[in-house]
Amino acid sequence: EGEEERGQEASNRDVNSITYRNGSVKDFLPDGRRITKFPNGDIKEDCPDGSSTYFYRDANTTHITYKDGTQLIHFPNNQMERHFPDGSREVVFPDKTRCRFAPDGTKTVTYGKGE
Repeated sequence: EGEEERGQEASNRDVNSITYRNGSVKDFLPDGRRITKFPNGDIKEDCPDGSSTYFYRDANTTHITYKDGTQLIHFPNNQMERHFPDGSREVVFPDKTRCRFAPDGTKTVTYGKGE
């Protein structure tokens, strides 16, 4: 008795699906993407290029991780954060103000509209 149950075929014959006991469903698409739908409404998409996208339903937030380790996070208020492999990060606020944080802690602010 494994963690997964096979048997629920998707309506699209080109999509193979696995339904797990916890209610998660993983779809394997013909283009190489894997989409996992979790019982709480979260969705994870793994792409053949090594990137992945995770959508947090309750927070309405999308988190993309690229093959090089860069992460991009979109929040529902239009704030966006980028986290880079070198430890630096950038936050773009809804008013387009940008805060850049270097690995050494140096902070640079560029003001958006209204300043």
